[in-house]
Amino acid sequence: SSSSAKIHFIHLWDEDGSTNSISTTTSSNEGGTARHLFQAHALQSLNETLGGGLVVLNASTASKDNDVIRTEKPPNSGDDGDSPSSSWNPSIVDTLHRFIQTLSSSTVVLYYLENLLDDTADKLQRQLRQRQASCNIATSIEVQSFHGDQTLLDYKEQNVVDLLCEAIQRHPFRSPLIPFVDMVVKSLREQEEEQQQYQQPPQMAQPSLVGSAIDQNCNNATRARLECAPDCYIQIHGLLERLGTTRNTDWGRDIVRQWPASEEAAHHALDEFVDSQYTALINIPKIDGDKKSEKKRKKTKRPNHLVSRLSPYLSTGLLSPRQVYQALQLKQQDERQLLSLSSSSLLVSESGSDSFLRRLAWRDYAYAATLVFRGAVVGRKPIRSMYQDSSCRIHNDEMLLKHLQAWKDGNTGYPLVDAGMRQLKKEGFMPQQVRLVASACLVEGLNVPWEYGMRHFEEYLVDFDVIINTHMWQNAGSVGLDPYYIGLDFKKRPYWDSDGSYIRKWCPELKLLPNDLIEIPPATKGVGGTNKVDALYNPWRAPPEVLKKAHVILCETYPRRIVDERDGRRAFLQNLRDRRFSWEASHIDNMTGDDIISVGGKSTAVFTPRSLKIS
Repeated sequence: SSSSAKIHFIHLWDEDGSTNSISTTTSSNEGGTARHLFQAHALQSLNETLGGGLVVLNASTASKDNDVIRTEKPPNSGDDGDSPSSSWNPSIVDTLHRFIQTLSSSTVVLYYLENLLDDTADKLQRQLRQRQASCNIATSIEVQSFHGDQTLLDYKEQNVVDLLCEAIQRHPFRSPLIPFVDMVVKSLREQEEEQQQYQQPPQMAQPSLVGSAIDQNCNNATRARLECAPDCYIQIHGLLERLGTTRNTDWGRDIVRQWPASEEAAHHALDEFVDSQYTALINIPKIDGDKKSEKKRKKTKRPNHLVSRLSPYLSTGLLSPRQVYQALQLKQQDERQLLSLSSSSLLVSESGSDSFLRRLAWRDYAYAATLVFRGAVVGRKPIRSMYQDSSCRIHNDEMLLKHLQAWKDGNTGYPLVDAGMRQLKKEGFMPQQVRLVASACLVEGLNVPWEYGMRHFEEYLVDFDVIINTHMWQNAGSVGLDPYYIGLDFKKRPYWDSDGSYIRKWCPELKLLPNDLIEIPPATKGVGGTNKVDALYNPWRAPPEVLKKAHVILCETYPRRIVDERDGRRAFLQNLRDRRFSWEASHIDNMTGDDIISVGGKSTAVFTPRSLKIS
């Protein structure tokens, strides 16, 4: 009855996994990962919001054998390991079973926040009841789930296989990313138009919890019983003391300072970002036909859509993609109303908002693809399994190990890569475009297998998302669904660092190098080079007198580039071509030369870089 019901808020802490049913690489840091540190502080904030009513349970107490996810292959699936798992992680079931025992209740209703890849509530309910029965416990257990809005659209209710196949067919080069993103944006616009017919937009369904308040006495009694089983119960202050410190090095201090982990901080970051997207440009009159005037208006306040700094809050659940989308839409309406009421000459910048919306839709693309290629995340199985190289380990290759360490430390000699890797180690973060550049450098330039970069990012990213990270690195290694990174130039200055401030901040040894292009003699420009050099981004090509004036000594004050990226890229592509031309003919489309993979049991030709088709 409602008068006797007790509510408990619990969180399952699993340092070996990211979600209820996915086990990932265990951190090599005894102080956990950047993601663990951020999550622990978020739990502390949640506990304060609940008045100390949060119970944190240790879901990593089971043996390591239990961390292996068993999968079953449904008829005609065609994708080994890509089907839903046959059972929940036994460590999760065991932890919940032990917690239920402490409640001393005859009936327990468990509501859980559903993860995109979690098994059904029926399976969890069945496993819990079996566990209870094996211990002769008569507690009645019911399990229900509710959505947490991890994506902009709900893909569990859609045929994702058909969506992906349709997106592939719609693109001239059979790349599903852009058509899929277009589909997401179109669906959101259509939903927005439908909601305008109502005075109040439809609300997301929430679980009908019994009771209206947290019973502190009940929580304290349960916590006291849990403290008798210390391997099951975790105290939040204990997590905060342990995480972020390794061998007396307080590496987490800067991360905690950079990323306040609370819902209030999340909404503050969202407000700041939204405001940056819709800033009116005042007192710059538009003159018809005057291109210089229009260019000046656009450059006066460029939207900062490159770095939103929302990703840690999205990956942890402090913000949902739908919240971000709605905030952008509301701000857009406000700014349009301001324009209609103002007599000033204003320009509302919506291009940044649209660009960021497409980035949110890219998250949806990765999540939807994971529903089809579950093994890519759960089993770390390449989507293009034909490229998988069983000999890709580098433990006995001293040169590759040296290159890997230089990349991790930000000492490759490529300033943009080094700046990103140093920022990652210091702040647990780097801009998305720098992540792509860094991954291209490691895989293409240094010829280190993509799995090593994936694990490093997993350990250091404060916004680590197992789905996003896995797909990014598989694409970087050309074994993912959409390997569009090949040929990414990691020595070219990006448009958003026109003043060089990003490089100067993270590579201070280069801060005195000039920002303008430098003329060099034609004889020294090299193959495919030009007569002008960007010394800040290509210090190895800068004239000696320029380096000397800036107090830069290559190999001493700043590393010389450890490889010529052109040689590394040629070796990388040749290795892929060698593997590709040893396949059976059924893996290559006769008409286009594209790779053929199984998408939910359907043989489908997918985008393949032209450089891999060359004999």
